[in-house]
Formats: sequence, C-alpha cells, structure tokens
Amino acid sequence: MLTDNDWITAATKLPDSTIKTPEGGWRYSFANEMGDEYVFEIWLQPRVGLYFARMHSPRVSPRIDEEKVHVSRDGHLCLSPESGMPDLESCYARTVAFSLGWSVYLRTGEFPMHGMHDS
Repeated sequence: MLTDNDWITAATKLPDSTIKTPEGGWRYSFANEMGDEYVFEIWLQPRVGLYFARMHSPRVSPRIDEEKVHVSRDGHLCLSPESGMPDLESCYARTVAFSLGWSVYLRTGEFPMHGMHDS
C-alpha cells in the first residue's frame, strides 16, 4: 500500500516521466549522466517493508554474473544486503547510481560498484 509520503516523493523527487503502475508501484525513465536511457520500476513489498526495483531497459543479458553486477537476469536489482531499501526516495537514488555503474559495465565489462551495499 502506498503512503502519502510515497505520493509526495513521486511528485517531487522522481522524474517527470513517472507513472503509477496498475500493480501499485512507480515506473519512470531517465537519461543518466553518461547519456544512456533507462527505465526502472519501484514497488513496496509490504510483507517486508522494503522498496524493490527492477530495470526494464536496457535489458539484462542472460549471461551476466548476477552477484558481480547486483542485478538478476530478470532485471531485479540488489540494492542492499536485504535487496530492498527502506523508502521510495532512497530506492530511487540507488537506481540512479546503479544506472551509472551499469553504463560503465556495458562499455567495459567491469561493474565498478563492488561496495554498493556499504552506504
């Protein structure tokens, strides 16, 4: 269930492209600092009280090392040791940071964010 804070955060912190999904999450697109286009979705998992994210675009190769790059083959991001984040804004911020790491990975084959869970 979305909170009033989620609606405020979506309206003030997420990109103008943000839409509410029928499943109750938020889907948005943006171009990161490297000029690459991304589409993500964030949703609250009430059972665990954490927000989770999935990268819809660019598509994830089925040949990736999921642990090395912090994303599963279906696009679900591992944003923390628990895989989710405590609030919508921090989850969104992690997707933006992740997009930069993913852009580097696509160019070099190396994912630069080995300590992604440290902060």
